[in-house]
Amino acid sequence: METTPPESFSRVPLHISVLGKGDLKGEIIKHLAPSTTSLMIRRGKVSGRVTLEQSSVVILTNIKAGPEKPKTKFAAGDIGFLPLNGALYIFLSEAVPPRPMNHVGRVTSGERLLKRIERGDTIVFEAVEKAVPSPPK
Repeated sequence: METTPPESFSRVPLHISVLGKGDLKGEIIKHLAPSTTSLMIRRGKVSGRVTLEQSSVVILTNIKAGPEKPKTKFAAGDIGFLPLNGALYIFLSEAVPPRPMNHVGRVTSGERLLKRIERGDTIVFEAVEKAVPSPPK
């Protein structure tokens, strides 16, 4: 996992809390799936209980969005969205999911905590949209 690149308008900071265990940092990358990421940002907070799959942490959400620039290969730390059931995935290692997903962002720090997440933990994703500075008068 890498450090966060310089701020840009297409990247929104993401605070990820694993209740009772700690916090991760990430980013929502708007241009990867503009409609899906806009829904996530407008919603502000998304939370759910963890289900573990072979190479990912999964939470079901009530976000409804269709396929958008779907990908079939993800790297460790990538965050994907499965339109079929509205689930958010955090990939723990390189993976080829059985269905194409929208790539919506990535975890930028906290990889040790990712490995300690267990089935039943609660995760809260919170988009932290920064205010756009107003032009000088």
